[in-house]
Amino acid sequence: MATSASADRTTEPFRSQFTETLDSATFPMHGPADLLSVMANGQDVFVVGGVELVALELALACGDYLSFPYESGDDLVEDVTSALQQTYQS
Repeated sequence: MATSASADRTTEPFRSQFTETLDSATFPMHGPADLLSVMANGQDVFVVGGVELVALELALACGDYLSFPYESGDDLVEDVTSALQQTYQS
């Protein structure tokens, strides 16, 4: 697993983009359908490291790591970022 500093460099652009995408979200989010409807709102391609993910791929990559409901975007961003680090790090 990468060091924390390396992981931060890899995920920071994603974290910023995902946080911006969630600005239009209504919380609490009760399940993946709530999340997908927000991500498909014009911001449906996300870049993590060198990997590009459309909203559905992102949801599939992270689904097992998420604990709905989410009361805030910050908690959701943390869980998705952590899931992506686990999924895409060698």
